[in-house]
Amino acid sequence: MDSAQELFDAMPERNHFAWNSLISGYLRCGDVEMARRIFDSMVSDWGVVTWTAMISGYVKNLWFKEAVELFIHMLVNGVKPNNVSIVSVLPAIAHLGALSRGRSIHSYVIKLGIELDSILGSALLDMYSKCGCIEGAIRIFENLKKKELSAWNSIILGLAAHGRCIDALDLFLRMQESDPLLIPNGITFIALLSACSHSGLISEGKAVFDLFTNYYRLTANLRHYGCMIDMLGRAGLLKEALEFVEKMPVEPNSIIWKSLISACRVHKDVEMADRVWRKVIESGPQDSGFYVLLANIFNDVGRLEDAGRVRTKMNDMRVTKVAGCSCVEVDGVVHEFFMGGESFHDQSREIICVLHELEGLMEFEEYNI
Repeated sequence: MDSAQELFDAMPERNHFAWNSLISGYLRCGDVEMARRIFDSMVSDWGVVTWTAMISGYVKNLWFKEAVELFIHMLVNGVKPNNVSIVSVLPAIAHLGALSRGRSIHSYVIKLGIELDSILGSALLDMYSKCGCIEGAIRIFENLKKKELSAWNSIILGLAAHGRCIDALDLFLRMQESDPLLIPNGITFIALLSACSHSGLISEGKAVFDLFTNYYRLTANLRHYGCMIDMLGRAGLLKEALEFVEKMPVEPNSIIWKSLISACRVHKDVEMADRVWRKVIESGPQDSGFYVLLANIFNDVGRLEDAGRVRTKMNDMRVTKVAGCSCVEVDGVVHEFFMGGESFHDQSREIICVLHELEGLMEFEEYNI
C-alpha cells in the first residue's frame, strides 16, 4: 500500500474514486484503523459508495459492532442507503444477534419501497434466522418473487440451525421440483448434511452425501467431510468416523480432528481418543480446543500424566487459547462479553458488584426458608 499512498499523496486533485480506492485498498490489507483515518479525513462529502466501502470493510475484518454503528451514523448524516449498503451491514447484525436493529432496517427497506431481489432477500432471511427468528426468515423467503439458489440455501441452513431438519430436507425436495434447472451447490449440501447431523438422520445424511458426490458430481471439501464426521460422531459411530477420515482424499484439518475428539469425550471413548492422539501427535493441530478436549478426556479417567503430556505438546507447538466472546442485545444496545480476567465488559466492576449482591440475597433467602 506504500506505493498507492505515495501516488494518492502526489495527486493534485482527488475525486471520490481515488478516495474510495485508497480506503478499499487498506481494508483489503486488513489495516482497518488506517482506512478509517482516511475515511474521516475526506474533505469532500461522503457518498453512499464510500460509506458502503467502509461498512463492508469492517464486516470483512470482523469489526461487526463498528459496522453497525457506522451504518447508523450514515443514516443520521442523511445518506440514503442502497441495496449494497444494506446487504453489507446485515451480516454484522446477524453476527451480533441484534434482532431489533435488523427489524428496523427491514422496516426501512419496506418504507423506501426497495424491491427484495434474491441477494437482499437472502441477506435479510439469513439475518432473521441467525438472530433466532426463523418464522421471520420463512416469511421473507415465501414473499420472494424469484427464488434463486442463494435464497434456497439460506433458508435450508436456517431451518437446519433451528432444529427443523425434516423441514430443511422437505424444502430441498421442493426446490428440485419447483425448478429442475436450479442445480444445488456445495453450500446446499453443507446445509443438508448439517440438518442430518443435528437430527441424527444417519441414513439420510449418507444418501445426501452420495447424491452430492455421485449424482451431481460435485467435489466435496473439508466442510462437507467435517459435516459427515460430526454426524457420525454425534451418533456414537466413532470407528466409522475415523475410517471416514482415513479414506478422505484431502488432509484433515484441526476442525475435523477436534470434532472427532469432542465426540470421543461425549461418548466417553478413551480408546478412540488415544488412537486419534497417536495419529495427529506429529502434525500437532494449531487449535487450542483440540488439546483442551483431549486433556479433559484423560483427566476424566484419572490419566493425569497423559493430560500433562498433551498440555506440554500444546506449549511446545506454541498454541494459545483464543479468548471467547459473546454478544447480547438489550434495549437496542449490543453488549460484548469477553472470556478471561475481570475486564470482560466495559461495566465489569458494576456487574461483579451486582452479582455479589445477588449472591448475598440468595444466601439470605436460603437461611430464611
